[in-house]
Amino acid sequence: MCNAVVRSGAAKIKNPSEKAQKIATFLMQKIKTQEVKDFMASLGSMMPEDKGPALKKAAAEAGYKGTCPLADMK
Repeated sequence: MCNAVVRSGAAKIKNPSEKAQKIATFLMQKIKTQEVKDFMASLGSMMPEDKGPALKKAAAEAGYKGTCPLADMK
């Protein structure tokens, strides 16, 4: 999930709406577990400044040790 921007092909898209749609479509196709679906749903009720740290924390708790460009998107 952290690398969805690149893996979805959205990194090359300049239009913010198109980029967001490309990432969302990619994530919907790739997310398999209810736990991750629930986490993604919870992001909608968070303040924008809390979303990135929450995503990084969830990724770390799941054992991911890399960078998380999706969490750093503005």
